[in-house]
Amino acid sequence: WFDDFNNGYTFKETATSDALLVIDNTDVFEGSNSAKFTLTGSLTKFIGEMDLGYPIVSQNKTFLELNYKAEQPFSVGMKVITGVDSKTVYALTVNKSDSWNKIYIDLSKIVNENQTADDFKVYIYAELESGLSQSVIHIDNMKLLHN
Repeated sequence: WFDDFNNGYTFKETATSDALLVIDNTDVFEGSNSAKFTLTGSLTKFIGEMDLGYPIVSQNKTFLELNYKAEQPFSVGMKVITGVDSKTVYALTVNKSDSWNKIYIDLSKIVNENQTADDFKVYIYAELESGLSQSVIHIDNMKLLHN
């Protein structure tokens, strides 16, 4: 799975997210667009995930490659889907960064501990940090890598 936000995109905010994911062409890591979400006093929470679940059979390694620029920390994990049930498992809290960074997030433990799952979805969560009136987070070039 790969989403670079240039020609359509499959990573979107969920129905329970206050903040919307918007395509931005003013602050981009690579290509013509990135995705951004802005948290404010009235839009305090962002929850985003892949549109469709992605099946991953038991693997040795599974990573999410992600470029990001963030005014506050945010969490990354996976939604684990088994039949009609799902659960969210967080892998890592990503620190804020004033400049673009690339990170590889190890999701192997989540996949390997949920071998009976039907599908997985990359999941991002952020809630407006205390003391801030606004916070912007950009993401670009999300890739799910596994062998």
